[in-house]
Amino acid sequence: HTHTHTHTHTHSMSPIAFRVVRADSTKKLRLNALRVIRAAIQAVAPELFPSSSAAVETSPAKSFTPQELKAIATYVKIVSEQPNLNVVVGVDDFSAFVKYRKGSLTYVVCDVKPKPVRVLIYESFKLTAIDEEENARKKTTPERVAEAEMKFYGTNESEDTTTKKKKSNAANKKDAAVITVGSETLPKCVEALALETLNDKSYENTEKRATELRKKLSETFGDYWHVIHDDNPFVVACDKTTFTIVKNDNNDEEKKEHGLVEKELYFVAQKGRAVYTVWHHNAPAKEKFFAWFWKMESGEKLKLLRYFCLFIATGLAVISRAICGFEEGGIQNTKSLFCRAGPTFTPILIGVFLCIACSTSVFSKIRKNKERRLANTLSAAVAVTSPSKRR
Repeated sequence: HTHTHTHTHTHSMSPIAFRVVRADSTKKLRLNALRVIRAAIQAVAPELFPSSSAAVETSPAKSFTPQELKAIATYVKIVSEQPNLNVVVGVDDFSAFVKYRKGSLTYVVCDVKPKPVRVLIYESFKLTAIDEEENARKKTTPERVAEAEMKFYGTNESEDTTTKKKKSNAANKKDAAVITVGSETLPKCVEALALETLNDKSYENTEKRATELRKKLSETFGDYWHVIHDDNPFVVACDKTTFTIVKNDNNDEEKKEHGLVEKELYFVAQKGRAVYTVWHHNAPAKEKFFAWFWKMESGEKLKLLRYFCLFIATGLAVISRAICGFEEGGIQNTKSLFCRAGPTFTPILIGVFLCIACSTSVFSKIRKNKERRLANTLSAAVAVTSPSKRR
């Protein structure tokens, strides 16, 4: 990992330092990331943030459980309110093989003893124009997976039971890779390719396996695959590619089902001590109308609308002063209609401006309450899942 853009941000009451160790995002996004991450860690581990200055002398320690890391990642993803956002939270320098949108990456380290908490935030990349043309010819990833899945079931049903037994015996070997999360919703053809790649003896280390896994998944099913790996605990809160395929259970006599099954391109695999979290996601190729406006925070949107109202009101006043003078013999034309309506528009716009100005503070209160509720929900969920909370 190359460490650039070092930016330290400490809180007066807390001995914990939050550092942006790598980023290509704007200063505003970086500061927002620091604020949200701090709030998330505070919700999960309030003991790290002593209220009295006397407690600051002792540096508090905390070992985070995977559930607590998941709560932090979930909080950051929900509160950031950015579309196509991926959040990785770990307690060590995890490796990430991902393609991200330029200007969206922020990597923060929170100096907690014994192991610092690391948070990587980035937005999924969208398929570029060249890729789109290729994709129009090549089919989308869900279509390619669905086709491969049909073929996969076809070949597997024709295999006899002895070869299947051999396969399962091979998988039971001590160091073989296994899918630990997502097996039910993951298409079997993706699972087979992933396990085959991870179990390939020719790849000598974890890094090489991760690179090859991403390369093979991309070549077979299309871009973009995200692969994160580490030997230490880490979790991911992300958007995943989901789609439905037709299920056709011929060999299951009890329930001959022909139904739609929801599939998700996301899984966690383990080989030895190494854990790989893998998922497929692209940002939509066609952005929403006025995408830049929708990406703004609610407070910023209101501010912009406020200025927009003022701008229009001023514009109307200036135009009406310029063109509305003496009217010749009451001819009904656009100009005369505008001159009659103009004076009524201005007070309406000023009223709207005042309403927005009042609601801005209301909105920020609502947002704060929403964040507080989310923090309480997540810390309560963590307390339930890990009752032996180490203090």
